Amino acid sequence: MYSILCYVEGVGRTNFYIRFTNINIIFITSNITVYLYLKLHNYNVYIPKMIKNISSYPNWDLNNTIEVKMNYIDRKNSLKLFWSLLNCIDKLYQKYKFTYIFIWNGNKIGDIACSYY
Repeated sequence: MYSILCYVEGVGRTNFYIRFTNINIIFITSNITVYLYLKLHNYNVYIPKMIKNISSYPNWDLNNTIEVKMNYIDRKNSLKLFWSLLNCIDKLYQKYKFTYIFIWNGNKIGDIACSYY
């Protein structure tokens, strides 16, 4: 059976992925509503532990992400989220050895982190 990591940021997109059968789906999100929704329905879902100090991490251009363009998040926190997600993805890979990573459209911070990984 395949294992797939899915990055989701909305319940509607989550409902798209949970229709897949015979696949072990592991979800990752930074959205607490999505996290609670999936937990309530007994899915494997993870939310990254935020890194407090990113001074030792390389800089990354996240200016073209929706969150930054819409001023939902500032530059410093976007980098914290990016590196926190990458760390979480790496830990999940060590645990589940997923075969694929699914993202929605590639224009959010989490999508960029998943694509990079």
